[in-house]
Amino acid sequence: LNAAIKYGIRTEGESRRGKKCWKFNYRGITYVTNYDMDHGLTAYPDLCFGFDLEKVAITKELKDAHDEAARRSHDHHSWNSHVVVVVDQSGSMRNTDATK
Repeated sequence: LNAAIKYGIRTEGESRRGKKCWKFNYRGITYVTNYDMDHGLTAYPDLCFGFDLEKVAITKELKDAHDEAARRSHDHHSWNSHVVVVVDQSGSMRNTDATK
């Protein structure tokens, strides 16, 4: 955040609640701070920057496989991995908390 404030492109914004804030774009990430720039409110990657995944249609087979995996996940004895990576590609963190 400090590097974004120091080197990034700053634009004034307004939160959903009508409060003024600052947005800093730096190295493909937009950081949103309060107007005093002493608290970070949120951050999100620029669209199509870095790690984007292709959307896949959810078929009945995929849904069934997911449901079975979710059911088995409650049985810790069936786990065979020490690392699980979850990638949220819903886009919810890409929506700014401030207007453009």
